[in-house]
Amino acid sequence: MNLAVPNKFKNKIDREKTLRVLGAIILTLGLLEPLFYPTVANAAVTGYLRIDRMKAGQATAGTVCMTPNATHTTSNNTVTVSFSNGDASTTGFTLGATGSSWTATTTNLPTGSTAWPGITAATPTVSGQTVTYTMASSQTLTAATQYCFNFPGTSTLTSRSTAASNLTGTIVATDTTPANNETVSYATATISNDQIVVSATVPSTFSFSLSAFTAALGSLPTTGAPNTATAITATVSTNAQNGWLAWAKNANANSALTSASTSDGICFGGNYPTCTGAAYQATSANVHSFSSAAGYGLSVAAGSGTPTVAAEYAGSATTFGSLDSTKFEQLASKNAPASSNTFTLTFGAEASPTNKAATDYTDTVTISAAGQF
Repeated sequence: MNLAVPNKFKNKIDREKTLRVLGAIILTLGLLEPLFYPTVANAAVTGYLRIDRMKAGQATAGTVCMTPNATHTTSNNTVTVSFSNGDASTTGFTLGATGSSWTATTTNLPTGSTAWPGITAATPTVSGQTVTYTMASSQTLTAATQYCFNFPGTSTLTSRSTAASNLTGTIVATDTTPANNETVSYATATISNDQIVVSATVPSTFSFSLSAFTAALGSLPTTGAPNTATAITATVSTNAQNGWLAWAKNANANSALTSASTSDGICFGGNYPTCTGAAYQATSANVHSFSSAAGYGLSVAAGSGTPTVAAEYAGSATTFGSLDSTKFEQLASKNAPASSNTFTLTFGAEASPTNKAATDYTDTVTISAAGQF
């Protein structure tokens, strides 16, 4: 039996096969085409206008920025900025009519931006709600570069008295070919108050410490240099605007070390209890030398922070100031806030040849300090 397919049917089958193959090839190429020729999206021109003060009724400076979507080679001639007129009475903006007051600057621009080329030499003119900057010569703008400039806030732009939203305008960079102009719309607003008052409190601080609470003078000589106790360090810290002060007051009259067991005392002049010349004096005359002379007192020295030592106690290893038992007397001070200011307290004494032997010669000295706020 002859089962051969007639030629007309065979040709039809071949054509259908060919069409199916061609269709598959076309579909495959369509899927692969983006891999070899990726689509390039057209970037939109972007921009904004920032007013420095959004408070209604406030004169304000501002910043204009635009990022073109195409490169313009030596063709940018003007920049035109329009401002919302609002209702022309209480909302929107009032423009200063003097063009020269709108002269642009390019200092302190937004981070990442570029100074708009030629803008600082441009001539600004005002017409209605529009300011136009005409370049001295054509300028080049590069696609995807953000260009910015500032306009000043003196006699230029003032928002009207009523706060309003949706205050719209445009920024236009012209091209010698008008169809290539770059235009971006913007919107801003005014509000009742645009400033936040930030407040804080720093609490008053003051600290004071003494490195020791006893001052042992040992066995006192009756001639030569006086004995001194180990210096005691006073430390002051405070944030008082006017600094700090420190004072001392002792227990025994006439700056004396007294012995209860013998009813005797050691004081300047050696004639206890009258103690000629031992009483506190409010000058540097209060400081006495105890070299081969009887007496008892306090010497103060400045440490860290260089506080000022009162003249009445600015002594040395052999000179000491008389203490006052009637009231607190100033020892040292600093007229500014302090962080660990220090001064040292050194007690010294020398006995007279006639002071009675005893181990209980003593005095109690109270130290006080305060911040001066």
